[in-house]
Amino acid sequence: MNSDFSKDIYEKYFNKKDRILQVTLKNGTSLKGIFVSFTHGDPDGKEPYITKWHFVPEEDIENYRSFPHIDFGEEYGQIINQSDIENVTFK
Repeated sequence: MNSDFSKDIYEKYFNKKDRILQVTLKNGTSLKGIFVSFTHGDPDGKEPYITKWHFVPEEDIENYRSFPHIDFGEEYGQIINQSDIENVTFK
């Protein structure tokens, strides 16, 4: 049985622009915000379609958008491993 639902998340999320989503982690943490980037897995290594997501919380979205995306040592959001995600709900 294939338990990789990362491709479903990817296809649902990136077909719509700037969708707020609710991410529930396996540790019970609930996060609300957007995905801004991702890291593809290695299909030959039997990794999920997406292994990591760059998540920006709702309260930081405007700051993230106004930030010039050149590395000045400041980063918005966090990296979430696909393996840590229990559920994703699209708003």
